[in-house]
Amino acid sequence: MSNRAIQAPEDVDRLTTFVWDNMINRTDVYGQYNLKGKSFAEHNPLTREFLRRHIKRETVIGLYTTSPKSTSKWCCWDFDQHDESGSAVLTAEKNLQAALHLAAFLSEAAAVPLVEDSNGNGGYHVWVRFNEPAPTHRVRAWAKWFNTDAPAELYPKQDRVSAEPGPGHYGNFVRLFGKHHKRDHVSKFWCNGWLEGDEATEYLLTEWDATPVDLLPPDDDPFLNVPKAAPAAPYDAKPVGLESMATVVAEDALKATEALRRIPVEKAENYDDWVKVGMILHHIEPSGLMLAAWDSWSRKSAKYEPGACEAKWKTFQPNGHDRTVSLGTLLMWARGAALGQPPAAPPDALKRLNKILSEHNRPIEIARVFRMGVSGSTFEVEFADGKRVSLGDAAALASFTKVRAAIMD
Repeated sequence: MSNRAIQAPEDVDRLTTFVWDNMINRTDVYGQYNLKGKSFAEHNPLTREFLRRHIKRETVIGLYTTSPKSTSKWCCWDFDQHDESGSAVLTAEKNLQAALHLAAFLSEAAAVPLVEDSNGNGGYHVWVRFNEPAPTHRVRAWAKWFNTDAPAELYPKQDRVSAEPGPGHYGNFVRLFGKHHKRDHVSKFWCNGWLEGDEATEYLLTEWDATPVDLLPPDDDPFLNVPKAAPAAPYDAKPVGLESMATVVAEDALKATEALRRIPVEKAENYDDWVKVGMILHHIEPSGLMLAAWDSWSRKSAKYEPGACEAKWKTFQPNGHDRTVSLGTLLMWARGAALGQPPAAPPDALKRLNKILSEHNRPIEIARVFRMGVSGSTFEVEFADGKRVSLGDAAALASFTKVRAAIMD
């Protein structure tokens, strides 16, 4: 079967509109492929009709990552695989494991990743789109945190594009999901297994939500200026589902940063408690990521002083913190704050969860929703009275992200 024989999706119009509205950073240039599959920059304007041809699988195009104003609507991690030798299977397995690990790490941070089987040969893309164009240097600063030690190439590749014609004027492009330019392959998307065809199309259009730009660090945030601290993905296990890959990440660090979002500002205004928080974070992981988390939390206080967290951080010693406080202290403070908050009215995103909970005769008075680290794919709800209900694997990861954002933020 040739590439031109691959059937177009049923809903070409919806797909074209989705991509045009959410993923086009510039229309004065786009990526194109010649008959031998070699890519090049096409300097004719990208039109909606030509994009439609790509969606119909009559041609293959790439989208540039950055607008002329150096903003980006999305970022992408490319786990490449062009090897056709006997080692290709091993590389493909490593790539898949790394891509799923990255997606799990992103989802834990309230982003909404899209995992794409981009070439059917062990190459994968992990995409995140934003709810509005964001400064590219902030997108890259945020995205670097989630890179792994796998051979993933991050797009955008540069913080800004040049205003003058020449090198760096346009930036780089990524082949848009759809038909492959060489292989008889059409993109598949991961949701507890690979979705393809119209099922993949529907998942893309209905489940791949935009990630809020509010997650990106502001220009004055130390998050922009510290080395990356994302945990590496181990490669000695077989690829597994997206939910259970979450156990691979540095769980204590994730639990701590999640707890910080619910610890009241009064703790930041009490010097002893403020120091305790810093010491606990340093003990968990003495990295720039934990320092940035402490600094961002401290900014809630009217007593915040720029540079104070960094100066105090340097005085902390490994294993030298107060042994009477620990991660459990942060979780206790966060849980106490949650229990003191009135229950929020469940939004539309909770309809499915509400149905499950109604079967347990539980009122919708939720203190938190979380993933059990030991059991991998088991989700639980904790109510204001401390009782818990297990959701098993009934809530898919995409739904879980919406639920958590709706309840916990």
